[in-house]
Amino acid sequence: MKLVLSALAAAITAMPAMADGLYINGGANIVEIDGEVLSNPDGQYQATMLFANAGLDFTDHLGAEFDIQAGISDAEETDDFYMTDDRIRINSLAGFYAKLGVPLADILWVGGRVGAVGGDVRVSIRDQLTGDTFRRSGEVAGLGYGGVATLDFADGIFMRFDYTRYALEDFDGVPFDADGYSLSLGMRF
Repeated sequence: MKLVLSALAAAITAMPAMADGLYINGGANIVEIDGEVLSNPDGQYQATMLFANAGLDFTDHLGAEFDIQAGISDAEETDDFYMTDDRIRINSLAGFYAKLGVPLADILWVGGRVGAVGGDVRVSIRDQLTGDTFRRSGEVAGLGYGGVATLDFADGIFMRFDYTRYALEDFDGVPFDADGYSLSLGMRF
């Protein structure tokens, strides 16, 4: 019991110091989905997401963060070879990430992040000849990794650019790979 109380007291004592590393940011994410998802390697599938991110910087180099995203536009493409109209909707994505990087100047931080990501997607393929539509929806999970650049432009206010590669699969093992490019505005506490 003494050990538990000691650990609790240490955590409470450390809270003000940890609060200095708290931040939130939000913005838009353009997600380019690999055409292989629909067996159309030439397809250019692009969906738009809104997201929010919250994190904690433990040091100037190391931190952890959580982000959640909601889809606001579908990725659509016509496949002229297979004569189909393809649509992918990313309903949601969420991820827990560890990040590691270096401050290059007082106002610029660059690094990378890697973490576990999961989400919910919906795919529909409409045959142009018959009008029949194949629909499938389900969960995807896997790895997210990429780069981060943060630019501080006012006291406690920053702009952030992220590139994230999503290497995901559904529960049948079907790959769902995509690249995300996001721009956000944030605040440090």
